[in-house]
Amino acid sequence: MKAPVPRAEKRIEAQTFYHFQTLSEADVKAVRKGLLELARDLDVGGLIILGPEGLNATASGDSENLAKFVKDAGSLLQPGFEFTNIKSSFVEPGEKLPFLDMVVKVREEIVTLGRPDILPYEPGSSKHLSPTEWHRRIQDPAAVVIDTRNNYESAIGTFRNSLTPDIEEFSDFPEWLEKSGVDKNQETYIFCTGGIRCEKAIRAMEEKGYEKVYQLDGGILNYIDQFPASQGSLWDGECFVFDHRIAVDGDGRASEKYSACPHCGQPGDHQAFCVRCDSPAILCDDCYN
Repeated sequence: MKAPVPRAEKRIEAQTFYHFQTLSEADVKAVRKGLLELARDLDVGGLIILGPEGLNATASGDSENLAKFVKDAGSLLQPGFEFTNIKSSFVEPGEKLPFLDMVVKVREEIVTLGRPDILPYEPGSSKHLSPTEWHRRIQDPAAVVIDTRNNYESAIGTFRNSLTPDIEEFSDFPEWLEKSGVDKNQETYIFCTGGIRCEKAIRAMEEKGYEKVYQLDGGILNYIDQFPASQGSLWDGECFVFDHRIAVDGDGRASEKYSACPHCGQPGDHQAFCVRCDSPAILCDDCYN
């Protein structure tokens, strides 16, 4: 009998996807149980946030098993449902595996803004810009482009000429917006890693009178996939991701520059002998200083 291919030698793929859907407490428990069973049976790792408003996931495994996991995960939410907003990247041989196991966390919000009452637009609305349309529009010198991510994420990469709020949590974004001075009558373009934060941010902005707001559909990961660094990308630097890779470069490959700081988990690139660890370490800017 042919020996099975070791996990690290298979074609490993990482996928992010999300879906807003009202779930009861019983639904959440049942879906969580089903996700963990699927992940165990298919040898899929990941981090999934699950709650009354839906599911927000990043998962990884060999491509065939991962495809089955995502398909069956959709059926756990509702029979016949399939995720359509999947962003994929492949892990090259020798690169860090995104996840070693599956973790499913239950939270009140699947992306924390402190507004579980906000309902996003339907997928494909006119507020969602494809990477091609986004690429065209943000080249207008008058365009206001806002990075809705946290400061440690934007510090290692962002779109050219974008505003980067000095916030440590997404829930701080509304307060930053109030003080930003951004013209409410100006066309404004917002983006995040995979698109889910913007689903809430855009509605929160509209509540405050920002009517001409548009979001990058599928987020940075979708843009990098269609506009890699070698093909005229407007993305500068690397993109923080919520897995063991820490970041991906402008071509979507696992970062060779950044590692997780052992003290705070933020992306670091400072090599040092850490007196706290009593060993060599890669530290982030804050901990290094």
